[in-house]
Amino acid sequence: MKRLPSGRVFWAYLAILGLLSIVIAWIATSTYGAGVGTDGVIYLSTADSLMDGKGFVYFETNPYIRWPPLYPLTIALLSRLTGVDVFIAAWSLNVILLGAIVWLGGALLFGCFQDELIWAYLGSLITAMSVSLLSLSATVGSDPLFIALILAFLLASNRYVASQSTWGLVGMSIAACLACLQRLPGITAVATGLLLILYTQRRNFKQALLEGSAFSITALGPLLVWLVGHNYLRYQTVFGSGGAIRAEPLVNLQNSLNKIFHWFFPYIIPTIVILVALSAALFLLILISEPHARMQLARRLAAPPLISSLVFSAIYFSSLAVTLNSDDTNFPYYDRYQIVLLVPLLVLFFAILQELVLSRATSRPLLARGLFIIAFAVWLIYPAFRMYKYVVQSRADGEITYNRYNTRALREQKILGVLAGDNRYKNENLYTNYPAVAWFYTRGKVYESPRARITEKPTLDILLNRYAGWPGDQPGYLIWFTPNEYLHVYAPEDLRKLAVLTQVYRGAGGEVYRVRPRSP
Repeated sequence: MKRLPSGRVFWAYLAILGLLSIVIAWIATSTYGAGVGTDGVIYLSTADSLMDGKGFVYFETNPYIRWPPLYPLTIALLSRLTGVDVFIAAWSLNVILLGAIVWLGGALLFGCFQDELIWAYLGSLITAMSVSLLSLSATVGSDPLFIALILAFLLASNRYVASQSTWGLVGMSIAACLACLQRLPGITAVATGLLLILYTQRRNFKQALLEGSAFSITALGPLLVWLVGHNYLRYQTVFGSGGAIRAEPLVNLQNSLNKIFHWFFPYIIPTIVILVALSAALFLLILISEPHARMQLARRLAAPPLISSLVFSAIYFSSLAVTLNSDDTNFPYYDRYQIVLLVPLLVLFFAILQELVLSRATSRPLLARGLFIIAFAVWLIYPAFRMYKYVVQSRADGEITYNRYNTRALREQKILGVLAGDNRYKNENLYTNYPAVAWFYTRGKVYESPRARITEKPTLDILLNRYAGWPGDQPGYLIWFTPNEYLHVYAPEDLRKLAVLTQVYRGAGGEVYRVRPRSP
């Protein structure tokens, strides 16, 4: 297929896809707004604290140390510049980032297949129709910005590897630095960049050492300043006290393959069937292909611009084996960690398809491409139906994948109407078993109500010794949401042994008590 003049038609097509993605995300979230989970509320509360000049804290007293600082800082900056609430700022940012991801992914595909633009067209459409990307962009979370930064890093890497461009190296360094400040897995971009620098400068050790050192310092320096200067020196911890994760490499890799395969195949098809079928097909293609076709594929994968996607995919996928919590990876549609690989994997898949399949159709190339496009059009029914179903359900009930707190069911709880409709709760100290819910619906001064550690049995001795005198000189309200799933949190009847509780509300969704310390 001949390249279109200057790629102008493709860029127009890509711009339209990006805008349509933004529109679809707005439609999906138009009823209730973006989905919000516990992590999302922590980001919003931290951004709100930054707006108030309180620094990196959430729920008044909790230090923000589990994640790097870029996302809440970005939300706070947008909120300050636009004057909108932090929730609106985060919602708008992630929806717009979906269009940016489609554009950056299309640009990466364009750079890899300038002589066969059909792959750039099809890959961009697959990206735009990804329900996994849509659900992340319809939720308050750090993933959309992280994915956009990774794609920007790969674009800069392609430029650097192809021409040893100084600006390419600068772009790699900035994108990798921001990716690390957005999420800790951004370190995989740093590892990728170092390998690409060593590959590019393999005949010049001094230059490799110089560029590698400059890249590493620039990319990792700000993250190290955050981890040491903010986390360790102030709170004597590097990554917080989230607890040890149970990482089982084989389980994590199996679950990751399961999620990746089902971007393209329905869940009714078992993963093992897909794996066997794809492995057999690849083996057969390699077996029957001409030696020069195999060599051409190997040379193409080992050279710019495809080598950047190959190296990053290998490093990032391997990292999933040891960094994911195996207890959290069994949910079928919870693929926020894997979806980072969508566009790089499309690059590799299309390269294999081009060199081992379509390159064999030398006698009737147009017929082969036509049959492939027809098959692709039939396959589009699958993501199109998934997207339609997602949008309809999200409009009706709130975002359906990662959303816990901004749902129709929760909004209809009477207790939330009481909290949201009474301004006194915004100016009082609020103690609760669900601080994320209380903060999201009140924007008040929210604190965790007394509780044992997760690993402890909540005994009366722990309560009386650890929380003696509670709430001290900070009386307020206890908001007790029901049902309560946190068994280590002390119930109101337990707290009466510490403080004076006066019930002011009881109804659907929970109870509210006025709380003051007992008289000496």
